[in-house]
Amino acid sequence: MIRGHSLFNAIFWGLVLVAAGVLMIINFIFKLNIPVFKILVGLVLIYIGVYIILGFKGWRMESYNDGKTAVFSEMNVKPDKVENEYNIIFSKGEIDLSGMTNEDIGKHIEISAIFGSAVIRLPKDLAIKVRGSAVFGSVTLPNKQSLGFGDINYNTSTTSDNAVYIEANAVFGNIVFVQ
Repeated sequence: MIRGHSLFNAIFWGLVLVAAGVLMIINFIFKLNIPVFKILVGLVLIYIGVYIILGFKGWRMESYNDGKTAVFSEMNVKPDKVENEYNIIFSKGEIDLSGMTNEDIGKHIEISAIFGSAVIRLPKDLAIKVRGSAVFGSVTLPNKQSLGFGDINYNTSTTSDNAVYIEANAVFGNIVFVQ
């Protein structure tokens, strides 16, 4: 590492200098007309673009997990207070909602697995309505119905409108409900 710079910076600038030197020598020895300056400007522009895309952090992947959202990490949550949204992104997670009570009836919860895998534990004694949506992923309901593309609905109670509503979205991911 060079003081405060990532390995990507050091390697890139080293390769640019080596390429510039090699191109200048080839131009001089073989009397070729290689546009060294234009090539170097192009490489610098590519470097700046990659640097911006990667968030000024080089190739380092940083994980994030706040109990509601997991990115490049693993998340196991059994919340005392159920949140409105949970996200599993490039991660694996288990969300235990089996502790929900009658106070949670009417609550809307959105769960998303994007390039990730989530297991959702549901209570057995509470009315739950699940709307699953999958795009190049899968949503598996407690009754073992599974969906690979499109929408699917699941209700634990057909008579009650008083339920906990869960919207599950799997995009290149997997969500499994267990009751």
